Parts: sequence; structure tokens; C-alpha cells
Amino acid sequence: VLQDEAGNASVEPVTSYFRTVSPHIYWTQMPCNGPDPNTILVGFHVSHFSRFLGFAGVYLDGRLVAKVEHTATLVLTEMAEGAHELRVMLHGTEGEVLNNTASINFGVVHAKPAAPVVEEPAAVEEEPAPAPSVDIATPSAGPDNTVKLSFTAKNFNIPEQGFMAVFLNQKPLANVHVPEGTVFVKDLARDFHQLDAALVAHDGTVLSQEKSEFYVV
Repeated sequence: VLQDEAGNASVEPVTSYFRTVSPHIYWTQMPCNGPDPNTILVGFHVSHFSRFLGFAGVYLDGRLVAKVEHTATLVLTEMAEGAHELRVMLHGTEGEVLNNTASINFGVVHAKPAAPVVEEPAAVEEEPAPAPSVDIATPSAGPDNTVKLSFTAKNFNIPEQGFMAVFLNQKPLANVHVPEGTVFVKDLARDFHQLDAALVAHDGTVLSQEKSEFYVV
């Protein structure tokens, strides 16, 4: 309690020493070719933010294309050739725009069909090389209340050709740089879960992607 010269008491204001952490938007997957023609794969995460505070609006060239809670891996379809802007803006529970935004610019170029080439028919047709693929093993119980997740790259040379990107419930789980990978995940909720594994070339091209759904009892 403070007193002035006249002896009147006054209360000293209390200063809070707790620091408020502002939400931060960062990219978990830079724009790259998606699993289908004319698609783009991109991902982001918002730290220190939840549905109780609002939502993250995803805008493609100024048009709202998605509303997510805080983490998303998006596949943008039917992308036209040219320059594009992807912007993530945070909104409050009433839809008001918060002072948090992140944007990224990228270009899309469609592959041009090659001109037909007339060749003499070969005496013996060679079999085409098998396409790259991902084999996801059935999830099983692991030690110490964990879930064992295993996946194998086929017809794809890791690490010379690229790596395997693994997502659990659409959130990045691991980038695997060996042909066969196993991850033990602890404290999974008793619910349905989704495991995605994709083969990604060094230039960002997704060559193959597989999905597996399982339930934790």
C-alpha cells in the first residue's frame, strides 16, 4: 500500500508477469505436385491456436477454399496454369479477422503432351518397369502401450530417388529415408485413425500415395 504526502492510502497496481503467446503459422509442406495431374500438395500448422479461439481460413487467390482448426495437408485440384497465391488467415469465433496471416506464392505449369513418334514395331515388346508404390502393414500393438506402424517402399530407390513422407491423421509424422520404416506411436486415443504414406521425389513430385485406416481399442 502506497501513501501520498497527505497520508492518503493508494493501492499499487499489480503487473502481470505472464506472457501471452501469439499464434504462429508455419508451412509443413511447401507447394509441390500432388498425387493427380493439375493438383498441388501443401501443408501448414498453426501453433498456440485451437477451435476454441476460432479457425484458420485458407484462401487461394483471394477465394476461401477451406476452414481448418490448426493443422492441414491440402490437395488443391484443377489448378490453372500461372501464378497463384495461397494465404492462411486466422479468424476469431465470430469470424473476425485476427492479426495473424501467412502467404506463399507459387506457379503451376501443365505438362505438355509429347508429339507422337512413329516407330517400327519391335519384334519383342519389353514389359514396362513396375510403378513405385507404398505397402502399409496392418497396424499392431507395440511395447509399452504403443501402436506399431510399418511401411515399405517398392520400385523406388530411397534415398537416391527421394524419400517417404508419413502422415498420421493428416499431420506430418516422419520423413523416412530408408526403404522400410517402422514407427511406434504412444498414447493414441481410442478412436479411428488414418495413416498416409507417400513417395516423394527430390523435386517434390509425389509418385505414389497410400492410405490405411485403423481403430485403437
